[in-house]
Amino acid sequence: MFDRVRAAAVGCNTIYDALQLQVIEGTVMAFRERNLKYLIYVSVGTIEWVGLMALEARHNPNFNGFYYELAVFPSALVLGIVDRKTSHLLAGFLLIAPALCLALWTAPQGDGNGFFLLWFPILGIYAVVACVCHWIGATIGNAARAK
Repeated sequence: MFDRVRAAAVGCNTIYDALQLQVIEGTVMAFRERNLKYLIYVSVGTIEWVGLMALEARHNPNFNGFYYELAVFPSALVLGIVDRKTSHLLAGFLLIAPALCLALWTAPQGDGNGFFLLWFPILGIYAVVACVCHWIGATIGNAARAK
């Protein structure tokens, strides 16, 4: 993870520098940048869930969430094109994690028979599909960069 010898070679002399920087194959990347990238994934997932599912489900308990599906998979594809280095599994999970956390309170409830709990396995499947979309986007991004 953090290699002191390489850190000293790039100028990390104090413990403060050692805590703030991470050395990855000779380049220095701040922890904050990585966390900001993850925050962008979670923010996109939250905005899509709340905007396309939770707000509509408040007024229509039988809403099927079609618009959410139309938004989350293309956004995973675009994020894969833009950010090819993030793990595909992590990217798919970060996009769907807000929906998993908020689904119990914000998912469409239907007629109250408990079938709304099926949102959890459905969102698990969506996470896998988002991983695949991110992988496809990263492949497209790598191919475009190679040309």
